[in-house]
This record gives sequence, structure tokens and C-alpha cells, in this order.
Amino acid sequence: MVQREGRLIRQGNQNPEVFIYRYITEGSFDSYSWQLLESKQKFISSFLEGTMDESHRSDSDIADTVLSYAEAKALAIGDSLIKTRVETANRLERLRIAQRQRRKRLLEMRDMERAVRMEIKKNEELILCTRNDINFYRTHRKRMSEAERRSFGEELLAALADNVGRPSERLFDWYQKFQVLLPAWMPAESPSIILIRQQGGARYTVRIKGASASGISRRIDQMLVRLPGALQRRKERLALLYRQLDEVRKELSVGNPYDEMTEKTAGELKEIDRRLHLSA
Repeated sequence: MVQREGRLIRQGNQNPEVFIYRYITEGSFDSYSWQLLESKQKFISSFLEGTMDESHRSDSDIADTVLSYAEAKALAIGDSLIKTRVETANRLERLRIAQRQRRKRLLEMRDMERAVRMEIKKNEELILCTRNDINFYRTHRKRMSEAERRSFGEELLAALADNVGRPSERLFDWYQKFQVLLPAWMPAESPSIILIRQQGGARYTVRIKGASASGISRRIDQMLVRLPGALQRRKERLALLYRQLDEVRKELSVGNPYDEMTEKTAGELKEIDRRLHLSA
């Protein structure tokens, strides 16, 4: 309909002023054509404004441009109910798209709820283990002489050099009654050890790169002394997880409001179709 204006505004038109008249004939195909233009304009406007999402357009929108024989006959005889039918059908299609998107979102939320609950359980166990490790270290900590530190460090450095690329974790020694484990598949450029008080407890990685023989034990002590800070961070993480779980559960409790709206609109369309067939 707008393309016709090209004959007026094209280059070479010598008329200084033109008038454009658009005639809309009741009971003709005009109403359906304008309906299509309206749908296209909404899509284009959303695209240009950057507000378009998946629910605004899909391949199924093509179905809105197809008329049945009964609808074409209704247009020809000027049945005003056809406009309501087209609007209702388009509204139903948009609702179905939104309904599918919401169902997908709910599935994602259920997966997220399970993942967050598992993460909460893991963090609660870590908090308990870390708290016990702090008390254990404070109770069993003992001073070491410089000779003891150097001897421990030299033996550990030799064990780490022999541990590069080994496929399994192994016990090296005990330090302050914590197990000192040599990690599996340890790269030569990043030597480290794993500290653990008991099997199934919290594991702490200590980087050894750059440490001297006597400085290794001090680095381990520093890590153990800083456990209260690690405990506080885990508590903060747990609080954040509980907030996330609460938000997910709130969204899940809303359910899918498009289910009821889609069912209601489908019923309206069915009734309109019944009336159209009767009038036809």
C-alpha cells in the first residue's frame, strides 16, 4: 500500500504539491492487508528500537498470513467477525510462543535449583570441615627449629621433582598432623602439595613454586593461619547461595501464567471459528 507513493515522490515529478488518498473499502480484502502491515510494522519497530526478543517473531508467524476459504468468503461478504478472528489468532500464536519460552525457563530454573541445593550442601560440609581444621591446627601446632624446617623442605623438594607427571596422588609425609599429599599429574612448572587432615575432609592446595627449603614449611603455616579468612569467605558464599535458592524458588512458584491465557484464547478462537462457519 505504501509502495504506491513512489509514483508521487520519485525523481522527475514536477508537481510542487501532491495529495495522497487511501481508500479503505468495508467488506473487501483491505482490512486483512492492513492487519498484515500492522504486524510487520510492530516487528520492524521492535527491531529498530532494540526491544525485540524471541517471543516477537518466529517461523510460525508465517501462518498468520494464510487465509482459509471460509475467511476469504467472510471478507468478501463483509463479515466484521473476521477481523476479530485474525486478531485472536495472532494473539494466540504470541501466547503460545511465550508459553513455550516460559516452559523452557521453568526447566532451567528447576535444574538451577538442584545445582544450587547441591552447592549449598557442599559448602556446608566444607564450612564444618574448615572449622574443625582450624581448631585442630590450634590444638596440635608445634614450633619447628630452622634445621627441622630445612630438612623437611629439602626432602619435599626432592619428592616434588620426582612427582612430575605421575598419574596418581600419593602421601609424602605429615606436617602438624596434617597429611601432605603429592598431587597427580603435577606439571614441572607449577609444583604444589595438598594438605588434608583426614580422608573426606577439606583439601587445601599450597603452591611451592619459588619457595626455599626452609620457606616451604612457613608457607604451609601461613595457609593454615589464614583458614579463618577462608572460613568467612565460605560463609559469605553460603549466604549468597541461600539467596539464590530463594529467588529461584520464588520464580518457580509463579509457574506458567501463559497456560491459562493460552487455553482461554484458544477457546475464544474456537468459538469465533464456529460462528464463522455458521454464518458462512
